[in-house]
Amino acid sequence: MCTFYWAGSSGPENIMVDNSKAEIKALKGVYPLTSILLCKFHVLEFVEAWMATHGIPKKKQVKNMFRHLVDSKTEEVFETR
Repeated sequence: MCTFYWAGSSGPENIMVDNSKAEIKALKGVYPLTSILLCKFHVLEFVEAWMATHGIPKKKQVKNMFRHLVDSKTEEVFETR
């Protein structure tokens, strides 16, 4: 059975999720050929929460650097900063 009739029998090419391990596991079980992408907003929120719980200094600087990493389309773009 194909849930997404427009995606063909293998399912959608990509699915974007938050950082829910249960959701990712379920999607990989149903659509093993689908790429699972993490939502940029949720990745940045996770990084901010992780830094707060680990006492990371210069949080704003680290968060800005991580945002630049997430926004960079290629390694070369990231390295130009």
